[in-house]
Amino acid sequence: MYGRECCRFTGERCKKEIIAAANAASRATLSPLAADAMLLFETSRTQLIVSFGGVVGINYLAVDRVATALGLDFDELLPHVRILEAAWVERLNSKEK
Repeated sequence: MYGRECCRFTGERCKKEIIAAANAASRATLSPLAADAMLLFETSRTQLIVSFGGVVGINYLAVDRVATALGLDFDELLPHVRILEAAWVERLNSKEK
C-alpha cells in the first residue's frame, strides 16, 4: 500500500503497513453496511464537540460532509455511526477522569 516493505527508520516492517493490513482484515469480516459505517466513523473522529465536562459527541454536519465526500449515504449510516459514537464518547470520558 505504501510501497515500502520496511521502515526507513528502524529497518523493521513498516507500522503503517501493519496497521493497514489489520484494518483491512477487520473490515473484511464486516457486512458492507457496517464497513461503510466504520469508514465514515473513523474518517470523522476528528470532528469532536467538547465541553468543560468532556467529550459530548461528534459534529453531525461535518460527518454529513465527510459522507458526501466519500460517496456514502449519510442518512442510511447515521444510526450505525451514532452507536459507534456513543461507545467512543463513553470510553473517552472514562479515560479523562
